[in-house]
Amino acid sequence: MSEIDIQCDEALVTLLLNADKGDIDLLIDYVTNTGKFGFSMSDSVKAVLLDAKLQDVPDDETLRLLVRELQHFGGNTFVNLFRRNGVSYSEIIDDVASHLKIKVPAAASVEEKEALIIDCVFSSSWQKMSDDERSQILRDMNISVSVSLDIPVWQKAALVANGLAQTTAGKVLPLIAGLGIGRVLGILTGPVGLAITGLYTAYDISTPAFRVTLPCVVQIAWIRLKNSRQFRLATQSSPATMPALTYDQRWGFGLDINQPALTVSTIPPSELISTEAMQEQDITGISRLSPLLQTLPSLATSAHVASHQYMEVIINGPLANVKDGPGFRGFSLGEKGIKEHAVLLNPDKLNQLVNAGMLLNVASAVLAQKHLADISKKLTEIVEAVREVSAFQNNARKSEIIGAIQYLQQITPVVLEGQCSLAIRQKLEDIEVQFSALQAHLLTDITAAGDKVSALKDRGLFGSTEITNKIHNQQKILDERIHEWDLAMKVRAQALHLLTHAEDDTTLVKHRQQTITHNYQQFESVIDKVERQIHQRIQGISALTEQSNTTNANKVLLRKWTTTKLVQQKMAIEEAHLSFEQFQQGLLAEQPQSARLLVEMQDGKPVKCFELPLV
Repeated sequence: MSEIDIQCDEALVTLLLNADKGDIDLLIDYVTNTGKFGFSMSDSVKAVLLDAKLQDVPDDETLRLLVRELQHFGGNTFVNLFRRNGVSYSEIIDDVASHLKIKVPAAASVEEKEALIIDCVFSSSWQKMSDDERSQILRDMNISVSVSLDIPVWQKAALVANGLAQTTAGKVLPLIAGLGIGRVLGILTGPVGLAITGLYTAYDISTPAFRVTLPCVVQIAWIRLKNSRQFRLATQSSPATMPALTYDQRWGFGLDINQPALTVSTIPPSELISTEAMQEQDITGISRLSPLLQTLPSLATSAHVASHQYMEVIINGPLANVKDGPGFRGFSLGEKGIKEHAVLLNPDKLNQLVNAGMLLNVASAVLAQKHLADISKKLTEIVEAVREVSAFQNNARKSEIIGAIQYLQQITPVVLEGQCSLAIRQKLEDIEVQFSALQAHLLTDITAAGDKVSALKDRGLFGSTEITNKIHNQQKILDERIHEWDLAMKVRAQALHLLTHAEDDTTLVKHRQQTITHNYQQFESVIDKVERQIHQRIQGISALTEQSNTTNANKVLLRKWTTTKLVQQKMAIEEAHLSFEQFQQGLLAEQPQSARLLVEMQDGKPVKCFELPLV
């Protein structure tokens, strides 16, 4: 249970946990940018809230701090701002409605009160517009001019929330496609600003909290409406679908036409092909099929042979079980199966163009290309991860990791082509010895940092800042050590992948894989202990004379490292572990079988090759 008392507003926290990041950021701006109204906020609380804007997703405790700060702005007088616990969100809504002179039914729900407030502000804005502005807005929103205010509540809420965002915080509301209001925002911003200014000045200046609570209530109402089923149904768009490929001519080759080892199809020039999202293959991988691909279009006497076209090539496995014997037979395929035998190719010519050994070679090249792409991507990601650490304390260690990765990048294509020399083999061993020792040292540092946090003494009887800074310093050390451990493990994993490709399922490969798996498990055990140590020490922070929300903010700041950075690191390392196991098993078990390729032909010759998903 959280230590932050939010007056039973758990439902509000749940709502905000499901809100879009941009909408929460705007709410934080409303609460933290209050100095111009004469309000002061604890530096610790403000730091936590502003830091949340830099994170991908705000956590539960940060949102509780946000709700608690909002509660302090509730009520009718300055006295309420100094209440220890503020007032509930329900009371804040009642106060805003009271200021706006809204008659609220006694049994009205929070959602109904929010809707009344939005309608009131929208109506005030509507009255500030000229007849031409009103007509233009209704036309742009496809609403009949004769039914002037028949506008869905979520569109009113978006318009009002956006006007408040620009008027109060100088921001633009994050909108959703399909809402149908993008063109009218510029028209409405001015009238909303005038209406808001009028609403502020119409009431007693002794209640400046209204300048905070009104935008917050409208923003929360907008968040609530965006989470409603009616809103999702009104704004959802139909999913886009990719059209299926169409073919001019298709051929099958194999011993059994019901299970062809190879299928080749020409795609008409009129077919629009986008290859931007496809994985390009080295064209040399299918070089042995080039004579066949150049021959087939000339057999399509009923089709126009274009100077530029695409062909789909499907190699069906398991090819390793296809025995040499009688040559493949060729078939011309129609929509309902075999259309005719490819009699234009005599058996000897056909056997030269396509056979089991050739297909196995092509499929092996495609598989090697896939492995090359996967390993190269992993190596590039490691280099990028190293460079992202701007404050790498140990530059020698950084150079050590980058140097190893650059070497692995150099030798990967060579090893995948089956050319693993003794020198390369020895270097892979050196990398394992060097980085396993580095990992052991880093794990010792991680353990020591956890123990140091547990032993920290709190001498700040009247404040929690000193102990907070000490724990935070250890967290920064842990952050870097964990990151370095992860990088070192990834270097070892990639080296083992290359060793596996070179040696296959040897005893050394098996034992090394088991060692790496054990190291992952060992790390998980150590980091879980460190996490418990940090949590227990944070729980023990207290300060007799400090405001409770300031102490809570310092605790949230420290816990946020655990709930954001540490959790993200643990998840990333767990994903890396699973990825390592899956890729390693794939290297050991995967045999060249099936492949589906898109080949770009230029003047009868293959010039590019792309991998397609199997169907």
